[in-house]
Amino acid sequence: MLSFCRSGLLALTLVSGSMAEAQARTPRIIHNDWVSDVTSERLRDQSVLTEYFGESVSKEHKDVVFRIGFIPRFGCAPLITVNFGNDAIAASTNEPSNQPDKISPANFPSDLARIGVWIDGTSQAFPTLIDKNDDHTSVYMNADLQRRITARIRVEIGSQMRVELRNGERVHFSLLGSRDAISIANQNCRRHDPSVQG
Repeated sequence: MLSFCRSGLLALTLVSGSMAEAQARTPRIIHNDWVSDVTSERLRDQSVLTEYFGESVSKEHKDVVFRIGFIPRFGCAPLITVNFGNDAIAASTNEPSNQPDKISPANFPSDLARIGVWIDGTSQAFPTLIDKNDDHTSVYMNADLQRRITARIRVEIGSQMRVELRNGERVHFSLLGSRDAISIANQNCRRHDPSVQG
């Protein structure tokens, strides 16, 4: 049962360790506040893991990114992720937060296991799975396929998304251009030819 396709990916990524080689395959295509792109990662067993995705950078932090990706190896099911980069971690630990929309040191990244998500003011369930890497922390939507498809549709028809940490601090994303970026990523995933592209 495909309840969370990323579980297998996380295992493969952990196995790959520092020997993974990530590289972009095509130039990023801009769609308003979103981009579509593809990455390919060679794992320790020499297999290639390709992800096609659409993503948007938060309005407050250039290294906090919301992404919806599709991996051919996992049937091109939507993989929904918020990535918090180390620059945000460093900024949060060096400066106290005087602004309600700035992540503070006490709540990044330890409080990421429970986040709230709102799309155009309506709450979106977002059960989480956390993966901490050397350069970022990824918060995955740990839900069954139907819930992830529903969340993808809400993103595509929405205009704004807010992610709120447990203490009420917020990160905002524009959803303008998400439909085009996500659609292109999904189509590219479904056209993926492993004999040519790995």
